[in-house]
Amino acid sequence: MSELPDGWTEVPIGDLCLAVFDGPFGSNLKSIDYTESGVRVVRLENIGRLRFQGDRKTYISRRKYQALSKHALHENDILFSSFVDEDVRVCLVPKDLGLAINKADCFCLRINPRLAHPAFVTYRLASTQTYADMSERVHGATRPRVNLSQLRQYEISLPSVSEQKRIAAKINAVLARVEGCRARLDRVPAILKRFRHAVLEAAVSGRLTEDWRNASGQPQDWHRSTMGQAGSVSGGLTKNAKRAALSLRKPYLRVANVHANRLDLGDISTIGLTEVEWRKTALQAGDLLIVEGNGSLDQIGRVARWNGEIPECSHQNHLIRWRTHGTVSAKFGLLWLMSPPGRSALMDLASTSAGLYTLSISKVASVPIEVPSESEQAEIVRRVDELLALADALEMKYLTAVERVERLTPAVLAKAFRGELLPQDSNDEAAPVFLKRIKKQHTASGSRVVPDQIRAVQRASTKRAFHKMGMTTRGRR
Repeated sequence: MSELPDGWTEVPIGDLCLAVFDGPFGSNLKSIDYTESGVRVVRLENIGRLRFQGDRKTYISRRKYQALSKHALHENDILFSSFVDEDVRVCLVPKDLGLAINKADCFCLRINPRLAHPAFVTYRLASTQTYADMSERVHGATRPRVNLSQLRQYEISLPSVSEQKRIAAKINAVLARVEGCRARLDRVPAILKRFRHAVLEAAVSGRLTEDWRNASGQPQDWHRSTMGQAGSVSGGLTKNAKRAALSLRKPYLRVANVHANRLDLGDISTIGLTEVEWRKTALQAGDLLIVEGNGSLDQIGRVARWNGEIPECSHQNHLIRWRTHGTVSAKFGLLWLMSPPGRSALMDLASTSAGLYTLSISKVASVPIEVPSESEQAEIVRRVDELLALADALEMKYLTAVERVERLTPAVLAKAFRGELLPQDSNDEAAPVFLKRIKKQHTASGSRVVPDQIRAVQRASTKRAFHKMGMTTRGRR
């Protein structure tokens, strides 16, 4: 940082640590060393941004752990991913992790508590400033990474330890509120999905327009039909090498272009076809396009309406086309196939082979449909459009809120390390003075801080971890 708050100083990470180490490489830890249970091995996927992601678990035996004990992780150690691609991933070792080692490319920083507060350093390393700095230091074309030497030499700004603790506590409190907001936002997509589901279910059952029928004096005069009786169902063009020689070429839609109630026309290909094929497969406004095959059952039969967005367009054979005979409007047919009864019918009819679910022209034609009067179809479509537009507007607000929440953590961290998150305490000893005093004490006593303190921390942490597992340090042998 160009300007430091009063009483702050810049210090290389290595000067604040009792130890900085990587995990075992190569033959020191091989695939045959992994076990079903035992001592945890922390891997890159476990290191998130300010969050230990413990779902994916890997283990080694306790005997192997003893052989690799120099890589043992302790409470309040900082885990840092060597790969710096889209972000800096760093977090604290969780208190309940128990016995564990880190794997290669998972760096461990063991902070000297006399010099710095582990949570403060963790937050500083998670800031956008670190990402900007590290991006200039990374090497490697495919997966850019930093090395241990670069991490040790990386300088961070810090105040006195007492102020570090206050700042870390404040960040904890603020980010807890951010997490609470994020958790509430995470529930919104499911709520919107249930809302859309309920709207479509009410639409095709007649409940959505019950008040309209009562007001107009019309009975619920619905009749049962099938998609094949209500319209024509046909296939499309099969791709083959011979089509390259055909002079007639037209744009055509593929499975990738058709999503649920949406067309993605960003990538449109052309295909060679005959005049007969063109007359048979040319799309008209109002045609419904139904995906014929998919590896996921919940994606089979997804459907969208063609509105003539591209002049003279055809479609491939993996899209089944439905075109109304007139008694069922294209928009109502679309709502029916998107509704719970329509989706259920399509999934029930789908057959599977080698992990791929498929429909056919005859199966789509056999899908049952309940058909109201033309006037009620129009009213249903109007009401559904309004309600789904409301859901779309709420979804846009949700996405905007998510973007704002995602910006909060970087903003809070940036403010903290500018010295603006909390007022400074004039009674605190300035960091440069404090660090100079500690260094002078060590020089005068002739002590070597790192080895002795490392051994003390290792003994205490290992004893606690074995105690949690119902063992003693003597009994582990």
